[in-house]
Amino acid sequence: MNSFDKIYEADFNAILGNNSPLARIEKMERLYPGSLIMTTSGGKHSAVLPHLVRRATAKKIPIVFVDTQHYSKPTYDMIDYFKAEGHDVRTFRSNYSQAELEAQYPGWWNDTAPDFSQAIFDDVVRKIKHDPLEAAFTELSPQAWLSGLTGFKTQERKSKAIVEYNHREIIKFHPIINWEEEEIEEYIRWHSLPRNEHHFDVTKGMSQSNECGIHTTFGE
Repeated sequence: MNSFDKIYEADFNAILGNNSPLARIEKMERLYPGSLIMTTSGGKHSAVLPHLVRRATAKKIPIVFVDTQHYSKPTYDMIDYFKAEGHDVRTFRSNYSQAELEAQYPGWWNDTAPDFSQAIFDDVVRKIKHDPLEAAFTELSPQAWLSGLTGFKTQERKSKAIVEYNHREIIKFHPIINWEEEEIEEYIRWHSLPRNEHHFDVTKGMSQSNECGIHTTFGE
């Protein structure tokens, strides 16, 4: 059983709620030394969390990147930036190629089409995003998972707590969940971090309004 007892989840959130993101990360690293991972999508504001983690701790915490094999060059450029900065990037991907999926499920990602199937969409997302993340959990065996999730993007995300407990008994930790977009942008400007203005996540559909399930399915 993970040493974090879910009974104390509310108390833990109350304590961390009074801390800055840096202090939150420092506390989590002290609680779970050597047992932390963080995830990245390589998206618009993805440079923020690894920068905060590096400021908070001298430990090299692995960055897990789930490569759906549908990203464009700017997203892969962001991942290359992390590697160039000396971060420990671990890439996990599906065994299904983009061509194979498109042949089997033509237009599966187009949630604006009249014949869109949510069931097929969810099945493909499981194959290219959930299954590789499960493989990462199995290989790395983390006790806690740091995510750069921010609450300003959707109402569902706004309701997320700083700390959650998921089905694998892994603590899911959102150190910047209560930062507004203006704070994120200010941090990026102040520290001269890169931004990915052309990130497109196929697991959110053509509309980019579908949830890929990483922060719902894996946060429960």
